[in-house]
Amino acid sequence: MTVTVDEDVVKTARNREHECHVEVQAFKKRLGLLFWANWLTVVAPALLSIIAGTTVLADLMLAVDDETEIYWKLWTGLAALASALLVAVHKALNCDRYQVECSRLVCAYNGLSAKYRTLHEVGSRDPLERLSELEASLATIRETAYADVPERYRAAARQRIAALPAT
Repeated sequence: MTVTVDEDVVKTARNREHECHVEVQAFKKRLGLLFWANWLTVVAPALLSIIAGTTVLADLMLAVDDETEIYWKLWTGLAALASALLVAVHKALNCDRYQVECSRLVCAYNGLSAKYRTLHEVGSRDPLERLSELEASLATIRETAYADVPERYRAAARQRIAALPAT
């Protein structure tokens, strides 16, 4: 059986569309987890700092007995320490940059997925040339990507995509 160039292009474009779709789903799942991690490492420290600050201010304004004062100083210190540790973790892991890059990659892979789909569903005047352009774009995205996701996210994405009804 002879396979034509157009059939090879369609098959490759279909496979690449699937690969891009898997990447989109994997990065979206990762970003969903990071949303909650952001609450823990950004919002929680802000709240803990507010608690610590208001406790210190309240202590200055109110006359309290020695036992109550020790209690509030302990909780104020713990809140300030927890706040500092959570912020340090957030900064050390470079969470903001990673999340921005994950969002960029979702958009880039989404765009490429659509272009590959167009190539194999609608076609092109010169499909081999168009496929080469898309492959160059894909290579650039992969070469310049700062972020990656663990393989388990891709495996879960493949399972979700496989479970979807065929279109």
